[in-house]
Amino acid sequence: MRDLKCHACGEDATLLYAGPGKLFACALHWTGSKVDWQAVPTVQLIKGSLLDAMHQIEAKLPILLTAARVWNSLDVNYEPPHVERLWHQYDDNYRLYLHRIHPCNEALFHPHPWPSAVHILSGSYEMGIGYGEGSKQPPVAATLTLRGGSEYEMIEPNGWHYVRPLAGPSLSIMVTGQPWQRWSPSPSTKLGPLKAEVFAELLESFRSFFRP
Repeated sequence: MRDLKCHACGEDATLLYAGPGKLFACALHWTGSKVDWQAVPTVQLIKGSLLDAMHQIEAKLPILLTAARVWNSLDVNYEPPHVERLWHQYDDNYRLYLHRIHPCNEALFHPHPWPSAVHILSGSYEMGIGYGEGSKQPPVAATLTLRGGSEYEMIEPNGWHYVRPLAGPSLSIMVTGQPWQRWSPSPSTKLGPLKAEVFAELLESFRSFFRP
């Protein structure tokens, strides 16, 4: 993680926007501009490095969650499970996601287009794990149950998984690194944002875990 300062006030910067010279800003002075993320050649990450990055980013959440305007939303409903997502481009290297994942009978088994680290805040889910190249679905090699407080990272491009919440919705944080050049499933139609009332309620749900 780089030690970056806000161009306007000198405070720690958590947000990047595409201004002249790629300026960095704190939540107060962010312009709301979007940052383009490009796929980069796959690199092997050191075990635990993405979890460490997630922990550092989590330390900024009490501030980030007070600024609703820095969050984008997406209603991920093309395959089960249904995921209500808030996301924020943290810097050049990391993207931050807040997820509410709903229970389902069967869940999409998939690889990710980027390395990821996850922290489950509440609820529990069954996770199946497999390994395979390309788009052909591999067999599920292991199944486990994860509960609130669990953390894990997926830093191998050919790792697959599914998550299936148990009993009720699960809240989790996910931090991803720069995208790999790797196939992953995508929706056949464009996904839309969350409704305003769902956005506000979901943001408040995460604020309850990260009060300033």
